[in-house]
Amino acid sequence: MVLAISVKMKSKKPDSTENFEDGDSYSYNFNKDNLTFKDIVLQHLKKITIISSVEFQPGFWEDRPIMVGGAHTSIRIYHADTREVYSNAVQCFADMLFPYFDEEMKQEEEKYQKLIEDAFEDFTELVNEEGKHFERRTYLNGQKNKINYRILKRQIYQSLFRCLCSFLYRKKYLELGTIED
Repeated sequence: MVLAISVKMKSKKPDSTENFEDGDSYSYNFNKDNLTFKDIVLQHLKKITIISSVEFQPGFWEDRPIMVGGAHTSIRIYHADTREVYSNAVQCFADMLFPYFDEEMKQEEEKYQKLIEDAFEDFTELVNEEGKHFERRTYLNGQKNKINYRILKRQIYQSLFRCLCSFLYRKKYLELGTIED
């Protein structure tokens, strides 16, 4: 699907024209000439704060009744596992900041990645499904282990997030200046 956005160009000519930009490449610039890396980091930090401000709950399906052409039917809507959403957001945040890590933060990140790998190993098992390659599947070790793994994973990422915030504080990133300072 291609989305076109109409942009009115300011011109001193009386017959100013409209140009169209590809909607996939268009981005709002928040009243600035450009969006800086610091803006992106702060927006992501805000998003993680919003995610972590709600109850963490497992993903679930919801059936909603709708009326289509006079007939009753339903649609299935998936609500994401907020523990996984949080974990993924923190991992993305760490990935964004990784090129700027100091030695202390590199060691912390390695430690937490090892904890995640160990938790995954503890809560999953190798299975071979009808001649397929061996794969790790969290759901094959029982629902209780799946829940415990996601809770532990979120707790590990919460600790990593605290380290990331401490890293930003050490770098005085939330003050004026840049991360390289």
